[in-house]
Amino acid sequence: MKKILSYLFVAVLVFSTACEKEKIEEVPGNIPGMGNAPGELQVDPFEFPEDIEFIGNASGFDGSTIAVQGNASLKSTYASKTVQSFCNYGSGGHFVKLQITVKNTNPTAKRTLFFPPGLIFKINLADYQNAILLDWIWTCIQPGQTKTFVVHLYCVNLGKKGSEANLEYEIIGVTSSLEMWRLLHMVHWHKINWEHYNSNVEISKAKLKANGNPSYEEIADVLQDAVWAITNGSGLTQEQIEFIESIPMLEEGTYPKSLDDKTVEPPYYFEEYTPVQ
Repeated sequence: MKKILSYLFVAVLVFSTACEKEKIEEVPGNIPGMGNAPGELQVDPFEFPEDIEFIGNASGFDGSTIAVQGNASLKSTYASKTVQSFCNYGSGGHFVKLQITVKNTNPTAKRTLFFPPGLIFKINLADYQNAILLDWIWTCIQPGQTKTFVVHLYCVNLGKKGSEANLEYEIIGVTSSLEMWRLLHMVHWHKINWEHYNSNVEISKAKLKANGNPSYEEIADVLQDAVWAITNGSGLTQEQIEFIESIPMLEEGTYPKSLDDKTVEPPYYFEEYTPVQ
C-alpha cells in the first residue's frame, strides 16, 4: 500500500511540475494556438449580455481586399462603399474583417453591446487565421432592433489565409495569454479603432488622418506587426513600443471608465464613441 501511495505521489508531483513548466514556457512565438505553436487557444469565458441575442455566427465580410501577408491596401479597403455601408468597429481588418448580426430582445429599451479586449474569434479550418480584438468596442442597438455590423480584427497566425465571405468564426472567449495581455494593456484606451477616426453616423465621411497624428492605416500596420511579434516572433521592439505610446488617448467621458473594473458589469446603455470632426 505504501508503495502504491508512493507511486501516486510521484505521479502527482510529475503532473504538477509539467503543468508549471507548461505555464512558464509561454513566450513570444510559443503561445498555444497562435502563430505556428501547437495546442488550443487558451481563453477565459465570454458571455453575451442580457437582452442580446447572437444571430448565427460571425462570418467573413464580403466587401474587402483580404491579404495573406502584406500588400493589401488598407486605404482602398476602408474607403470602399461596401465597407462604409455598415457600422464598423475595432482595429486591424487588413486580414480579418467579420460581419456580425445581433438582436436587442428588449422591446422598449436601448441596449449597448460591449466586446472586451482580447476577445478571440476562432475558425475551425487549419489553413485560416484566428483573430483577436485589441481594445473595447461597443455598439448601440435600438429596442427590438436586429443590427448587422463589421468588426475589424488582428490576425494571430502569420502566413495563413485571411477571412473570406461565408466562412464562419466562433467567439470562444478572452485570451488568457500573459504575453498578449502585455500588448492589450499597452494599447488600452488609445485611439486605435476604426470608429475613433470614422463616423458610423455619417458613414460617407470616412477620414483616416487625425490632425497630424499617425493615420489609422499606420496604426493598423504597426499593431498587426506588433501582434505578430508576439505570436510568431521574439516580442515587441522598442520602436513598436514607442509608436504605441505615441498614439493619442481617448477623451475623458467618451468611454465608460467602469470597464477597467473587471468586477463590474458593462453599462446597460452607453452612447457610441463619435470622433471629433
